[in-house]
Amino acid sequence: MKISHPKLLITAALFPVMSFAATYTAQVGFTTIADVTITPVTEISFGTQVFGISGDSCTLDAFVGSASATGALSGDCLTGTGQYGEYTIGGQAGQVVNLSFDLSGMSGTDFTLSLTGETDTDTATNPGGEATINSGGVNPVTMPAGGSFTLYLGGTLNIVQNLTPSTPYNDTFVITATY
Repeated sequence: MKISHPKLLITAALFPVMSFAATYTAQVGFTTIADVTITPVTEISFGTQVFGISGDSCTLDAFVGSASATGALSGDCLTGTGQYGEYTIGGQAGQVVNLSFDLSGMSGTDFTLSLTGETDTDTATNPGGEATINSGGVNPVTMPAGGSFTLYLGGTLNIVQNLTPSTPYNDTFVITATY
């Protein structure tokens, strides 16, 4: 075997290839945002003396706790312990929180419920009324700097069938809060 370039071979042997390179293992980091929380303060109650006649309805205001009635419920349909629902929603300041309500789990055989409400994101300067909330669809609310706001819920209770006198009636619905 004949070496065609003996000088090149000698040069490569005497002077190895030099490399000017470096490596660095870099890091990546992040912090996840705070979970959205829902804390009940008071649950919705339409009172202790609702007339349970088919076709009656009772409306509970979401913020002031007053009620109006239609049908056979002439006048005030709440007595005793009637109370709007109050819930504290917590999370990451500045993020939009989407509120929705799932009423599909309610039986609907004794009564139905449609929800209305308000949020209170700045109690110091404007208590209540920052955003109107409805049971249909998604209700976006921007989380204030303090990381929480108050959700007030009321609505309309519709009596589906004649109910048994002096009997408590209860059902449940789901409040969902997501970013």
